[in-house]
Amino acid sequence: MYKYYGIIGDSQEWTIPEELFSDTTGWTLMNGPRPDPTYYASENGEWLIGPAPQIVQQMLVEATQKQKDMLSHASDMIGAITDEIEGLVDSEEDVPDKLRSDLKAWKQYRVAVKNADVSLAPDIGWPTAPE
Repeated sequence: MYKYYGIIGDSQEWTIPEELFSDTTGWTLMNGPRPDPTYYASENGEWLIGPAPQIVQQMLVEATQKQKDMLSHASDMIGAITDEIEGLVDSEEDVPDKLRSDLKAWKQYRVAVKNADVSLAPDIGWPTAPE
C-alpha cells in the first residue's frame, strides 16, 4: 500500500510504499495521489487546485519587477524626447508634431503601466509600448 505526502502550500509530491515509511519531516500525509501537477497540498491533506502559494508569490515578484522595468524604460524615453524637444526650442527651431505626439504616447503608456494590477499575475493586461 502506498502513502502520499505533500509539502503544505507546495505542489511537490512524494509517493512511498508503506513498508518504506520513515522520516517525513516537512511533509504532510495526503488523502490520495495528486490529481495533476497544478494541484498543491493543503494543511488537512487535501490537494487544492493551483497554482501553489509559493508560485503565486513568485509570479507577483516577477510582475512587480517587470512593471518597474517598463516604468523605467518609459521614463527614459520620455526624458530623451523631452531633451530633444528642449534642444529644438532652445535653438528656436520648430518642434515637429511627431515629437510632441511621441512624448504624449510615452506619457500615456507610463500611466497605463503604473496602473496595471500586478496582483492579477500572470494574467496582467500589459499595455503595448509606443513605437
